[in-house]
Amino acid sequence: MSKKWVKKENTIEPTSCLWRELFIKTRLPQNGTIIEVAPGYEPKIGNALALLGFRGTFFLIEPDRKAARHIRDIYRRILPQAKIKTVIKPLQNVMAGTDVPRGADAMVASHPFDDMVISFIVRRPRFFSQEKESGARLSRSIKKIYAAIEDKDYAYGIKTTIAAWEDFIESSKPNYFIASQYPSHTLTIKGLTKRQNSGFRVLEQLKSFYKNSLIKKHQEYVFDYKGDPRWWIVAKKPNENPGRGI
Repeated sequence: MSKKWVKKENTIEPTSCLWRELFIKTRLPQNGTIIEVAPGYEPKIGNALALLGFRGTFFLIEPDRKAARHIRDIYRRILPQAKIKTVIKPLQNVMAGTDVPRGADAMVASHPFDDMVISFIVRRPRFFSQEKESGARLSRSIKKIYAAIEDKDYAYGIKTTIAAWEDFIESSKPNYFIASQYPSHTLTIKGLTKRQNSGFRVLEQLKSFYKNSLIKKHQEYVFDYKGDPRWWIVAKKPNENPGRGI
């Protein structure tokens, strides 16, 4: 499949090029196994793999059924040689060895942490689809939900999100764990500062926990602020040598 065709069907963001470089540097096998967590409606990682001609097996973990079907259809189109499998469950309910295999070449996620924090607080399976449908501005009902979230709720969501990732990484044993959580222009416009900061806190804690497995990134500002290493975790064999630093 040509790169020209991919670009015609999908607008490829610079972030996808960043993911592509990371996959090259970590020597991701073209016929390997990848688990992506909480892609939502964004095919950033899929586009990166399309540029690499990925033809392996791709597991999508996405609890929102509408989003899962949407992203599955995109991935099947842009990755015609790959096997695309969906797991419509929240991460904490996914069973390694049953829903997804252990020892995947990589477990990856693009900007997932704030979403997970909110999902633990709101607990509505279609919340993110409803939020997306409300457009650039929050609908009255969505605003009401955010207004009701207290600091203690965010603290709970952060703690529970961190535990979910650590537990799943321990049970699934991926060769690489790669995730981003850069500042979101959309969240800034919507005034969701506490949600934004909750994602940063999760990233900070995970980088601390997996500090002995971190791989240094050297791509800061190559693809604007999204490439800054502050907003990324790249860990090799993270379950083998964890160690809390905070």
